[in-house]
Amino acid sequence: MDYNERVQYLKSYRDKLDQLTYVDGQIMGIKAISYGPALGTRQSIEQLYAKKEAIFNEMEKIEHTIDTLKNIQERLVLKYAYIHLMQYDEIAKKMGFSERNVYRYRRNAINNLEI
Repeated sequence: MDYNERVQYLKSYRDKLDQLTYVDGQIMGIKAISYGPALGTRQSIEQLYAKKEAIFNEMEKIEHTIDTLKNIQERLVLKYAYIHLMQYDEIAKKMGFSERNVYRYRRNAINNLEI
């Protein structure tokens, strides 16, 4: 996997977070409406829960991939950027680094990821 593919892999966390929010909304919508058992909504809810679990598992894989980084600063920069969705200036302030150092840690971390 090259650098850009690794970046896309990390960025997919946000997409999965959006998908999870969407599925949660669908589940809440179905639960809010009282259907009889003949309409087959039980299966729909079960399918949505299965989809939610699959998305959650994919998100956990991304988090685990980040957690395998040996350098704590690299790990934190990726977590803040891709899991907590923080901007680079916020990360720099939180970690006490310059933005340039944040970008450097990010680049090194992405290069060191084993996917």
